[in-house]
Amino acid sequence: IILQSKFHDSSFGSSGELKDWQENIGKLCAGNSRLVFAVSCAFASVLLKLTGEESGGFHFVGSSSIGKSITLKVAASVWGSSGLSGFVKRWRSTLNGLELLATSRCDSLLVLDELGEISSQDAGSAAYMLSGGVSKNRATKETTLSEQQEWRILFLSSGEISLSSHIAASGQQANVGQEVRMIDLSAETSKAFGVFEEIHTCKSSGEFATLLSLHTEKFFGAPILSFLEKIVEDISVAEKISQLRKEFTQKVDIPKHGQMHRALKRFSLVAAAGELAIEL
Repeated sequence: IILQSKFHDSSFGSSGELKDWQENIGKLCAGNSRLVFAVSCAFASVLLKLTGEESGGFHFVGSSSIGKSITLKVAASVWGSSGLSGFVKRWRSTLNGLELLATSRCDSLLVLDELGEISSQDAGSAAYMLSGGVSKNRATKETTLSEQQEWRILFLSSGEISLSSHIAASGQQANVGQEVRMIDLSAETSKAFGVFEEIHTCKSSGEFATLLSLHTEKFFGAPILSFLEKIVEDISVAEKISQLRKEFTQKVDIPKHGQMHRALKRFSLVAAAGELAIEL
């Protein structure tokens, strides 16, 4: 047990039992591809070390007030509270601040809302830095190298603009490597409910989003505890994950090489984590 007093983070925690989360949040995700994907990312974040995968992220892009933030809250509820000072953080930060935040989230999920709040000059560097898993080299007052921070994370982001558009605002051009490290996803579905395809018994998407928001502040944290308990009980889980990823990859009809292959590997991990969470 290592005391990390500098990185005390009260946003980890649990409220309610697993069945409470399943009934009040999990069931409402059914039929909603973006919610299912976000929750699967939350579970996938603990599988990076087990599978040897690199860090990386996904960015939900879409217009204002369509449900992007609530999607992040639902993902965060797997790990901890989504309320004030909870598990969902903002992009409004310096690169140094993001390094410390990433360190505190090692082997868990990092959730960052509103990409537009970080400067366009820093956006591209942030994508490289978060997926790179190591802080910048710095010198101490004694002109020796300070100890570097390290992390291993999946991160979920949202914003009204894509990463490449944000970088372009600074007069620079986004590299393919940046876009692969932080993959843009369309937040809005083809339905008339913003990010939602199914609002269940609610009369509107707004009512559905409010319901989800209230539930994420009441029931959280239990899913990841249960997931971790099940994983450590089953020594064959690594083989199961490998098989699920292989099955997913075979179904995807795209060129499986280069940057496409790197992106597909991350999608396959999320898919496998979702399937595994359902099974366990």
